[in-house]
Amino acid sequence: MRQSDDKKNLFFCILMGFFTFFFFIIISVIFKVPSLYADVTIPLSPDYKVPPGTTINPEEGKKKIDELMNPTEKKSGVFSDFCVKYPNICGYVKGLFDGQSFFKSTEEAGDQSVLPNNNTCNGYYDFNTPGPNGYNPLHKNFGDPKCEFASNIAKAKDDLKTLLNKLDNTHATSWFQMIQRESSYNPNAWASPATGTPDVGGAWGLLQMGQGSNTRPYDKGNVYWGNQINNAITDIKTRKYNTCIYWQAAKDLGTCFTVQ
Repeated sequence: MRQSDDKKNLFFCILMGFFTFFFFIIISVIFKVPSLYADVTIPLSPDYKVPPGTTINPEEGKKKIDELMNPTEKKSGVFSDFCVKYPNICGYVKGLFDGQSFFKSTEEAGDQSVLPNNNTCNGYYDFNTPGPNGYNPLHKNFGDPKCEFASNIAKAKDDLKTLLNKLDNTHATSWFQMIQRESSYNPNAWASPATGTPDVGGAWGLLQMGQGSNTRPYDKGNVYWGNQINNAITDIKTRKYNTCIYWQAAKDLGTCFTVQ
């Protein structure tokens, strides 16, 4: 009888071992956990993207998990549905990574060369003298840190067209025309709030957008030019508004449209 009990206990231990192993494998896949002490990227949902150039601190990260566990509005996506169905697991993960960085910006995690720097591109930009040639309150090259526009404007415009076609092929030409009117293809363009900009920090970049906020994370133009374009198109998609609501250039050109 004792031998039979020992075999049962051994079988139970092996079974629990397998269960624990596969449980952590599943959790690691769902939350993309590289290690217990590394910075962690948690995909909130398939259509959620951390705004480029933005680092969300741990407290904000935990608030985001709380929001998923107790949603104030219906969110789509596998992750949010998972949290609603299995709040204890989401709570466990939140506790497990307490104090860790829940999110890293795409720029920090990727190409460091697209972060703002002091490169004037051989004097092409002047970030310190008020005027149209790159001056901004950051006194940095936020929009063209690799000097793509400064060194070869024709190629940069072609690259811009390529990106616009990739992100919104239907309205790519309209976006391109709007950019010409908004910034004259200057990715470091800045307009003072004294000119009447909606954002208290002024208007930034190719499409003269804001600095981003909790409620409008993609209204963010003070980043690398490629991310400026991504932000503009993502902003209009997620907040579901018409271009003429935001951009005077769209009104002037008569290119009022939404992006699905």
